[in-house]
Amino acid sequence: MTVTDFEFICQILRERSGLVLTNDKAYLLESRLLPVARKWKLATFDDLVRVIRTKMDESVVRDVVEAMTTNESFSGEPVMADAAGMQSLLDSSLVAWLGHLKETAENPSLGR
Repeated sequence: MTVTDFEFICQILRERSGLVLTNDKAYLLESRLLPVARKWKLATFDDLVRVIRTKMDESVVRDVVEAMTTNESFSGEPVMADAAGMQSLLDSSLVAWLGHLKETAENPSLGR
């Protein structure tokens, strides 16, 4: 994976989901996106990036974003066992996320 490809995918992820990956997470991109490449009958991560760059097929991009985002659930038996603790975790996560959005909005150079 080239630095340019890493930055390209990271930009898409940041714009579409708010996910920010640091350089040390390049392995994560390849490991999570190789199955996406195979789904689209592409042999490598590089092929996947090439297809996104040239076609910008929304279905492919959506699969990339979904593969990279962690979908957490805040419902069910484990949550009900400690509803107050889970609410606290959810609240702190939301506050951190909103803080990041506010900081990026006030300092556009941070989001680039």
